[in-house]
Amino acid sequence: MSLPLYRPRTLHGTVSDEGGKPVAGVRVVLVNQLLPGARQPVSGHIDVDFLVARTDDAGRFTMPRLRPGRADLMLEHADFADTFRTVQIGAGDETSAALVIENGLTLRGRVVRDGGPLANVPHALPARDHGLPVGE
Repeated sequence: MSLPLYRPRTLHGTVSDEGGKPVAGVRVVLVNQLLPGARQPVSGHIDVDFLVARTDDAGRFTMPRLRPGRADLMLEHADFADTFRTVQIGAGDETSAALVIENGLTLRGRVVRDGGPLANVPHALPARDHGLPVGE
């Protein structure tokens, strides 16, 4: 059996909002990595994040101990939508990336039956676009 070892790489990045303003307190989570030439991503346990970093007041973060190849990241912040981004980790020791976190949407409405409101009805919005009208 052959098990390749990789010299660790470091990702230095910034996270800004859609207007270009740096965002502090963003949780940057490495959710998967795909090594060069691999068909399947490196996998861990579904309940355990590989690596986590948090942005500082200037929106900067550092994520050490990465492998070369594709890194799939999730950006989490209470004031923004969870945002997925992909970064290519280069062959050098360090890679830089400028990431944008998405604003998201606010959904407002009411649940009715036969024209009258219903209370305490659980609701969910699908993660994918299923042709639902948005913004109407």
